[in-house]
Amino acid sequence: MFWRHFNSTDKKIFAAALAAVFAMLYLLYDDSLILPGDNGSNLNSIGKISITSNDVRRKVSRQFVWRSAKSSDKVHLGDSLFTGKDSSAEIKLDDGRQLTVQENSLIVFNNVGNQLNLDLRFGQLNGTIDGCLKVNVQGESVDICGDKSKLEIKSDGSVNVQEGSAKLSSAKGSKEIKAEPPKELAWTPVPKPTHFHTHQERPLILSWQSFPGALKYRTRLSKEKDFQSLAMDTTSKRNGLQTRRYPESGEYFVQVEAENEHKQVIAISSIEKISFVKLEAPEIIAPADKTTLTFKVNADGELIKPIQVDVQWKTLKETASQYKVEVSSTADFTDVIAQTEVADLHWTTPSLAVGTYFVHVQEINEAAGKENPWSLPVEFTVDTDRPAKLPAPKLLTKEIEYLGPSEQPITMEWSPVSEAKNYVVEISSKEDFSQIEVSTETDKTQWSLPSYHPGRSFFRVHAKTAKGTLGQFSDTGDLTVKVKRPVLLPVEPTVIFGKTPEDPGDPQEVNVGWSDLQIVDSYLLEISEQKDFTDKVEVLSKAVETKVTLPKPGQFFWRVKGLGTDGKPVTRFSDVGQMDYILKVPLAQPILIEPDHQTTLFFQGNMNPYIWVSWKPVRQATGYLLEVATDEEFNQKVFSTTVSEARYLIKTKMPQGPLFWRVQAQGEDSKISHWSDTRQMIVWTGSSPSRHRVPANKGSH
Repeated sequence: MFWRHFNSTDKKIFAAALAAVFAMLYLLYDDSLILPGDNGSNLNSIGKISITSNDVRRKVSRQFVWRSAKSSDKVHLGDSLFTGKDSSAEIKLDDGRQLTVQENSLIVFNNVGNQLNLDLRFGQLNGTIDGCLKVNVQGESVDICGDKSKLEIKSDGSVNVQEGSAKLSSAKGSKEIKAEPPKELAWTPVPKPTHFHTHQERPLILSWQSFPGALKYRTRLSKEKDFQSLAMDTTSKRNGLQTRRYPESGEYFVQVEAENEHKQVIAISSIEKISFVKLEAPEIIAPADKTTLTFKVNADGELIKPIQVDVQWKTLKETASQYKVEVSSTADFTDVIAQTEVADLHWTTPSLAVGTYFVHVQEINEAAGKENPWSLPVEFTVDTDRPAKLPAPKLLTKEIEYLGPSEQPITMEWSPVSEAKNYVVEISSKEDFSQIEVSTETDKTQWSLPSYHPGRSFFRVHAKTAKGTLGQFSDTGDLTVKVKRPVLLPVEPTVIFGKTPEDPGDPQEVNVGWSDLQIVDSYLLEISEQKDFTDKVEVLSKAVETKVTLPKPGQFFWRVKGLGTDGKPVTRFSDVGQMDYILKVPLAQPILIEPDHQTTLFFQGNMNPYIWVSWKPVRQATGYLLEVATDEEFNQKVFSTTVSEARYLIKTKMPQGPLFWRVQAQGEDSKISHWSDTRQMIVWTGSSPSRHRVPANKGSH
């Protein structure tokens, strides 16, 4: 590049020259640095800009740059003013005249001689002339004079007089132009003389005929017929007015004007007298808007009292009136579910279902008719509380210790609960009641059971409504069941006679029993020859009595304890009982000598029937028991005696016929022998033995 061939001095000179060029170019674009826009000290001011809208630009005399115009900017002779599309500017001249530069216009402010000249290059200029104004259009200077005349001047040279008249003078001559009077604008229909309103329901509606060429309509409302002060001033492009912005109550005058695109009034309506009466709607003070009213229910979810809402309102009137009240399920009151007419300022609805409702109140005003205003609707919701559980009963017997069996039952008591129909009692062996062992109902505040299984259990109570809704659980109660020790029944000694003196004795069954504990599942017996039960035999029994076997003669000890369903002890052992197995070793069996078996004995009628009986003596015998009977089983004994010798003379008279006799040896320590063999003897007295059958091989004595 050529830059590389420059030395440092050349580079500095080149950079300075380049900066000077750019500065000159900028000054050509914006001369405000050398000619400030607000510097009007050497310019002749003719007025200022009062209002601008959208794109309005101004070029100060002798400057090159167009700048955006602002309100309060001064206007000088030689200034130019431009308005773009949909833009306008109002200028207030120092002599009091006001001009409006319409859209797409360009005007230059200069003077001809000592008179202000408006050079309208293009566009349109509006204003009110009071005196004369020089305007340059199409290269021709025109003097326009008027007396508070409202004019419209276009760049093509046309002048339109909207109000009053104007005189135009130019090199071509002079002429006077007068404004055409506005046509009549017809009401459709004529406004009603009196309007009742609430600001809420019915809007104010005015209508008139459309007028050809009208761009917009201006509606004026005033308490004065000359419309010096306006209570309403609105414009509309349609041939009608609809508004809810009512003026204050009173009498007014109303008139409508039709304006064309040049803002010229081309038609005007008749002045009508109209009155406004504001109807004051009642104001609902209860329930509050968008409030929720909650109604209480019992534990079964049933309403304690019906859902009825008290509606209250207030009004500005001091005298009583009739009111109409409506309740609806929809905001537009298309579904009215309740309505009434009352003279009071309150009303209670009929029973309502749970849901959202709307209520409004209307004063019954015959003068206003159907237009009488409703109050603002109030929305309210009715709902019910969640059903409250019945409160927990309070246990009056929170800790129960029971010693059974007992004639007194286990009794649980608690305080009553309002609304409770029954009470549910639950018993469990687990504190968390994960396994319910007993669940029962009662309509009383106590419940008893005759007994319960031994050990620790837990119980609780909750109330129950008539419809079966359960309430809260009470605190957990503690039930401890203990069992008394079994009481042993006495056991008679078991006495067994040995068959022989060497007989060791056979095992013997003995019946044992004890008290019924009722609440145990089974019983455990322990039997031992030692009192400390170091060597024992165990017997399990479901009943309160059983048979035990004593294996040999001797002394035995026994005890019993109760067991639960799990086989674990629930009682202590009973006292120790004693069982005796006595084996009596027999003496030698006596051997009978006489009379022989089946001997027949005859006695004379006058003789004493003495009978000698004898047997061999038995060693260690201290005596003998002699028995005589008429039957072989000795159920019918006729004679029994104890003798000390091995013979005996029976002197007692015996019955005739067959007799049976036997002998038993007796010794010390209650030792006895087995009975001897049984022998038969036949005794006859008085008559000849030939009459009787005498067994063979028998002798006489």
